[in-house]
Amino acid sequence: MTMKLKTIDKINLYYPEEEEAEIENIINMIKTNRLLFNTSVDSTIIIDHHSPDKIKVEDNNTYIVKQFDDLFDYVVERLISNPEYLAIFNQPELMPALYIQLLSKKLLVNEEASPFLLLPNHAEDDLYTLIALKYFDNKHQFTELTTFLKTRNNQEQLFDWLQQTERFNVYNYLLELTVDMFKEDDLDFFTTMDDILYKMRTNFVKSFLSEDNQDKEISIPQLSSAQAENLLIDFLKQIHVPEEWISLYFSLKEKNYIIYEKVGEDGKNHSACYFDQEDQAYKLKITDYDHAKTFLNLVHEFAHYISLQKGQGPYSLLEYPSIYYERVAGQYLITRGYDPEVVEYLLSRQKNNYDLYCTLADLFLDINSYGRGKPIRREEKIASSKRKVEAMLEAKKELLKLSEDYQISIRDSFVLEIEPLDYDKEVDGECDDYINAFLIDGIDILNGYQYLIADYLVEKTLENKNQAIDQAMIEITTNLPNYNMNSVLETLNLTGIFAKEESDKELEEAISAYQKKLK
Repeated sequence: MTMKLKTIDKINLYYPEEEEAEIENIINMIKTNRLLFNTSVDSTIIIDHHSPDKIKVEDNNTYIVKQFDDLFDYVVERLISNPEYLAIFNQPELMPALYIQLLSKKLLVNEEASPFLLLPNHAEDDLYTLIALKYFDNKHQFTELTTFLKTRNNQEQLFDWLQQTERFNVYNYLLELTVDMFKEDDLDFFTTMDDILYKMRTNFVKSFLSEDNQDKEISIPQLSSAQAENLLIDFLKQIHVPEEWISLYFSLKEKNYIIYEKVGEDGKNHSACYFDQEDQAYKLKITDYDHAKTFLNLVHEFAHYISLQKGQGPYSLLEYPSIYYERVAGQYLITRGYDPEVVEYLLSRQKNNYDLYCTLADLFLDINSYGRGKPIRREEKIASSKRKVEAMLEAKKELLKLSEDYQISIRDSFVLEIEPLDYDKEVDGECDDYINAFLIDGIDILNGYQYLIADYLVEKTLENKNQAIDQAMIEITTNLPNYNMNSVLETLNLTGIFAKEESDKELEEAISAYQKKLK
């Protein structure tokens, strides 16, 4: 009998010449099951159909087998009967970790960049091997287990099972990481969270009521990036910032650390103040719109640069100085002759605000709940979803009654319609969306919260703007890491703006203004 040799990493595989047609299939089985065969260790497999034994093991690293399938079953049996394996495999953290890793591969997540992937990186084949060892009953479904490991058929069935069993465990794990981050970077987050969530809901309604649905023709004068830079220097001088700020700007410019990029096909603003790992320095990327939006982007990102000079500030306040100076820059443009409607259009975040609220409200309720020691449970989410829909139905019935009583025509019939919901599917889908967002965008999905809070803080700050406020904002921006939400509110004499009574008062005013507009 003529024997031939194939090598897979450190495994030498000897086989009869007549098995040449089958050997690639065997090699593939070994490669997809490296976790079982440990190809990194020197070992030898000899396939000898004339061997008197199904399997003969010599010095633990040489296997003489009648058929390769016999060896495969032997390796699997040895693994699932190993007490050490059983102890590791029964750890409750294992399956959620496998789901996160497998999902991140499906979503093509940059595993090095994501702050939520603090796990060893395993090959997808190894992940499915581990999942299969849990999915199949090792005693009563041994044949099904080995068949899957050999063929890798129906992987999606295993993934669907893992998703169904682990999605809420994974969601709670990601919430835990988020809560830990807030506790480390933003000590006031949970003490103010209830008030802030209430304020976010109030602002959502206010934004909706004040939205102007009429499309207007907006003509924006052109402005080059060079002109935007000149405007920035003049603006900084006008608001009497420290000379150090202006020096920092010219230092950025001289080092070519300000990069202008034309707006892409998506039309989105991709401006950012970011840390370049290669140069170990903060740089500005500015989306250039060829008009005053470029100047406003430059102001916003430069304010970030200033506030980062002494370290990272608390999470809830990171956008506050930037949005504040962006709004002040808008007022500056008006003094330079820009049409107030054009400036309002360039600064407007209203639509963005209530879109952000719809996206983030439930997520932050879950973060708040987890931070108070209450993990998120599927059954409770389903019950909550049912209550929300029932409340909406009652509200729509009341709206219909009011429309009949006051003979008001409701133009959009969908306002009075609610599609029947599959609550299980809706809740699972929302959970999957949040998990995907955590993995794909990492901490960036929470940036919307910063914008919502900053918008409101800026609104209240500008209502009380005076020379003392101007000086306080320079101090806050320069030394942001030394501040928290409470100390900012105290410095600006804005304590109480998140109180429920204040929110209710603002909402009443918004409703009154909306009613007048209808008349």
